Amino acid sequence: MNPSHHRLDNGLHVVLDPMATVESLTLGVWIQVGSRHEPEGLNGLAHLLEHMVFKGTRARSAFDIVSQIEGRGGSINAYTSRENTAYYCRLLGEDLPLGLDILADMIAQATLKADDLEKERHVILSEIHQAQDTPDDIIFDCFQETAFPNQGLGNPVLGRESVLNSVGEAPLRAFRDRVYSANSMTLVVSGKFDRDQALDLIRTRFGPIPAGARLGFSPGIYKGGEFIQIRQDLEQFHLLLGWPGAALEGPGYYAQMLISTLLGGGMSSRLFQKVREEEGLAYSISAYLSAFHDCGLFTAYAATEPDQLTQLLPLMAKTMWSLCDDLSEDELARAKQLIRAGLLMAQESTLSRAESFAGQMQVFGKLMTNAQLLAPLEGVSTQDIQAAIRPLLSQPMTLAIIGPEKPALGLSEVENLFKRTLN
Repeated sequence: MNPSHHRLDNGLHVVLDPMATVESLTLGVWIQVGSRHEPEGLNGLAHLLEHMVFKGTRARSAFDIVSQIEGRGGSINAYTSRENTAYYCRLLGEDLPLGLDILADMIAQATLKADDLEKERHVILSEIHQAQDTPDDIIFDCFQETAFPNQGLGNPVLGRESVLNSVGEAPLRAFRDRVYSANSMTLVVSGKFDRDQALDLIRTRFGPIPAGARLGFSPGIYKGGEFIQIRQDLEQFHLLLGWPGAALEGPGYYAQMLISTLLGGGMSSRLFQKVREEEGLAYSISAYLSAFHDCGLFTAYAATEPDQLTQLLPLMAKTMWSLCDDLSEDELARAKQLIRAGLLMAQESTLSRAESFAGQMQVFGKLMTNAQLLAPLEGVSTQDIQAAIRPLLSQPMTLAIIGPEKPALGLSEVENLFKRTLN
């Protein structure tokens, strides 16, 4: 059966995706609110709210929420990103009514009590400290904040300790009431269920949620710059190089997606082969495009020994610029197939399907076929790639490095290195 799109009277988007070959389902609600939508001075509110929703509702305690789901053999989870908050559960198909009831209860009726807030502060502070103890985790937040300083898109998703230590229940409740509106939500069910029954249940449980208005956000303004942190407890440099990239479905999006795959999308990619396999200068190396609704970041990551940094960076520059002059049809076809296979293989998972359909509604405002999703990618030529790489890597750079000592090269030296390599 094909997935179908419905819209409730309150504006809630609903995608129903029955699958005849499975026994389970994924049920999720994706809300277009993340760390970039937080009020100024309250960074971390979206992530804190995600935690607090699990602490109990008018009808259920925190233990009731998880025990009722796990008592049916299911699981429930959530996450916050820069542009979204998601709540989802996996259950057997017969337990869809329970899942809908619990998610609606959490999203609309969470009590957000002051004593629960006090306890959850410590949980999130522990989460922040754990991230800070992991350099290949925290460097991505440092990099993002350097690229988009003093703006919502640069804020860390987990939040800031100063805010967590001081925020009260009133701003948290006001934020929830403002942002958890039906017009900002997409509900997806993917797996084993009856379409008509599901739609009736959804109307009953989610129809009363106020329509509200979809949140706006301040445009992301790329600045770039340098972040250096010396951590004597580390053995390696963790480094990120980045440039302003394409927005979701913006000009150049598909070319840059392919560039990131060609350079760092797997073990056959150029950076992996040149830097790790041929020269042994890094264990971890990759490239990726982070695309948001209005802007993006094109990034390369590597972890290397301190005495190898001055060899690593010139080789990265040479390898990335090599796409200007040397790209075969076969290599481009392999990159396209890697992306295509990833899209199609993900459709064997109910969670991946649900996330994909939610993303389609948020980006396109409608459901897309595989052919529609892949057509723009297939249309990118070798000439398009070669025309895109020069303006991409010629933009102002962001450099973030965390390591045991001051690096031998800073932002100005690395930028000059990339310019000399091109010339």
